[in-house]
Amino acid sequence: MNLPDESSSLSQTIYKETYRSFYPRRVQFAYSDVKIPRCKSCKEVHSKRSKKQSLIIVSSIIIGAVIGLSAGYFFILGGVLGLIIGLIVNKVAQQSEMKKGIKNDTVSTLKSHPLLVERIQQGWTFHKPVA
Repeated sequence: MNLPDESSSLSQTIYKETYRSFYPRRVQFAYSDVKIPRCKSCKEVHSKRSKKQSLIIVSSIIIGAVIGLSAGYFFILGGVLGLIIGLIVNKVAQQSEMKKGIKNDTVSTLKSHPLLVERIQQGWTFHKPVA
């Protein structure tokens, strides 16, 4: 087990609605920045994953557009199909990494983090309340 590294922690802002009026429409809320500790190797894994995902998406859009262009003037359709294929490939790669024990750092995963579970149950959210 690697020890948490302060410079590698993930910062997440959470919000809780404290007051809402309907006339005039107004909302007040509290917010808190929570630092999720993680080790250097986890930060590197997530950083590399993000770069890899971006590369897969952009590459698949370009390849799809080129294939669509070579089949006629269907480069937009090819780009859209490339985007869909890239998203599918990213999802499969993400699930493969999760089987290896690498957690996802999306909001849905952060909701179950031990530092946030109690706050989520108390009504804190990841989205700023709007009037």
